[in-house]
Amino acid sequence: MAEDELHEPPVRLFNVDLKSKQVVRLTGNKDRIRDFWVSPDGRRVITVHERSLRNFYDQSLKPVVFLTELSTGERQPLFTDLKFNIWRVRWERRHGSL
Repeated sequence: MAEDELHEPPVRLFNVDLKSKQVVRLTGNKDRIRDFWVSPDGRRVITVHERSLRNFYDQSLKPVVFLTELSTGERQPLFTDLKFNIWRVRWERRHGSL
């Protein structure tokens, strides 16, 4: 198997307004977003980013997880300890707040 990490295009998130047919890029990452979960209120998104094409086979470079504020594009890493190997996330509603 051969991988070409330098030429692999990024996978980013976009917002598509169906009425105006406008498309706005929400993330500017250079890696590949493998999966994402939008918060129940629609203001934030958690993304899992693959950093290696071969990670599925050799687990050489674990994915990273970010929380992004959709209105500002500001993002912060989550689960930064290398012992974590996060692939799935879910939002949970709490009584009285999100």
